[in-house]
Amino acid sequence: MKQKVNQIRDLALIEKVLKKSKVGILAYRDDKGKINQTVTPFVYVDKNIFLFSDNDENFDRIIFNSNVNFSVLREDKISKENVLDFAPVYRSLQIWCNGIIKNVDDSKIKDKVIEAYFNKYDIKPEEGEKELDKLFIIDTEQLQAAEMLGS
Repeated sequence: MKQKVNQIRDLALIEKVLKKSKVGILAYRDDKGKINQTVTPFVYVDKNIFLFSDNDENFDRIIFNSNVNFSVLREDKISKENVLDFAPVYRSLQIWCNGIIKNVDDSKIKDKVIEAYFNKYDIKPEEGEKELDKLFIIDTEQLQAAEMLGS
């Protein structure tokens, strides 16, 4: 098995993928030190990732103001342009960020993020209001991306 990994430093490309992607994986430690992962919808606004919970028990285990990791994976078509010493069978782009998770209480931020959520998921506000009971922010400290080609 061969693999080639290219670091992506183009912030515009990273942000474009984050704005289009529908779900990501949140990894965090609970109060017992156990690592938990949950797949969750998200919105990327003002260089931060916002998550929503509607009484999801996974979010009840999060220790707020602690470090979390968030990842998004996108599979891409393999282009013939890549000059490699092997024939790749997969190509993916992975974006991950580290940051501190916090509750969001500011009503201006909530309104802005809720509007972005409705636009991203094409939901009418009256249909989705219950889904936005709890709003969390990952105060992004580090944002990285890599393209992986492999066989």
